[in-house]
Amino acid sequence: MLNNLSADLNVMRPSMLETGLQSIGFNINRRNLNLRLFEFGKTYSTTTVGDYKETAHLTLYTTGTNPGSWKQKSAGSDLYQLKGFTEAIFNQLGLSTSSSKIETNQEYSFGIQYTVKNKPVVTVAAIKPQKLKEFDIKQPVFVADFDWSTLIELASKIKISFSEIAKFPSVERDLAVVLAKNTSYDLVEKTVLNARVKKLQQVSLFDVFESEKLGADKKSLALKLIFQDNEKTLTDEETDKMMQQIISELETKLAAEIRK
Repeated sequence: MLNNLSADLNVMRPSMLETGLQSIGFNINRRNLNLRLFEFGKTYSTTTVGDYKETAHLTLYTTGTNPGSWKQKSAGSDLYQLKGFTEAIFNQLGLSTSSSKIETNQEYSFGIQYTVKNKPVVTVAAIKPQKLKEFDIKQPVFVADFDWSTLIELASKIKISFSEIAKFPSVERDLAVVLAKNTSYDLVEKTVLNARVKKLQQVSLFDVFESEKLGADKKSLALKLIFQDNEKTLTDEETDKMMQQIISELETKLAAEIRK
């Protein structure tokens, strides 16, 4: 900048990461170790003189231990927790996403990039220890960096729809499946949805179990499935039929075994 206020403010930031890590380092040095921070801000880039680009961001940071409660034990921050926060934002905006692993670079040791209609909108990643060392940070830090302008542009095109609260009760069923250890939950969820059971309202993961008793390189995922018919109460026979349809899809596509 030509008219900077001080020697420390003589450039416009090209990345949100460094200023975020500076804040985290400031907190950690004062024994505030467990952090969940967010920042709305802008970055700046240029390719040639006179060609400048300004990009709006929403950036989330987590580090340290998450506080425990009567329902769950305290646990360290990790990539999957931040991935959950990220997907919750997409759900609120009504956006369908695709995700893929990102290449390791100078800043990230591993991570995921989400796209909407082939447009990159957010990177969720673990920061490399070498990068953290620059800010005297000795504990893992995870970041989700949203391209806020692109996200809002995409969300503005979504039609908002709603329906009446269902008059008839939903039916919950649990399903435990044994799979290869390297099978991701994302793939399991997609396979369940690909069974095209129209009255399936929700699928979620509530437990992961690993043991030698399951077999070599195997794990068990416990799924909660919620079914609902808006016109009548579902019978056990109807629910059993839908469950069998989902089980067949898992057995065929993922070679899953059903735990009894």
